[in-house]
Amino acid sequence: MRVSARDEPIGRSSGPWTRSAGARLGQVAGRHSGHPPHRQLRRIVFDDGHDTGIYSWDTLYRLGREQSQRWADYLQALREAGQSRDAPIASSDTGEQA
Repeated sequence: MRVSARDEPIGRSSGPWTRSAGARLGQVAGRHSGHPPHRQLRRIVFDDGHDTGIYSWDTLYRLGREQSQRWADYLQALREAGQSRDAPIASSDTGEQA
């Protein structure tokens, strides 16, 4: 979900998709982040505060089924953009990003 932010979350804008770079995946912190649970929808919030939106069970099932291909596509897109899943490390000498 963090690597495919434009994948049908309910109630999200249809703006341009941006790739998540510079951060490895965190742990899921909660299923509904203080909102009441719903039988047909789930909100997923990661421990770093990333909120993926609200997804139907059908969408979550499809994302799980397609996970391997989506992950490979994400890694390829990062490589093509010259980006990494790791955050840049500041140089100890200059304080600039390495």
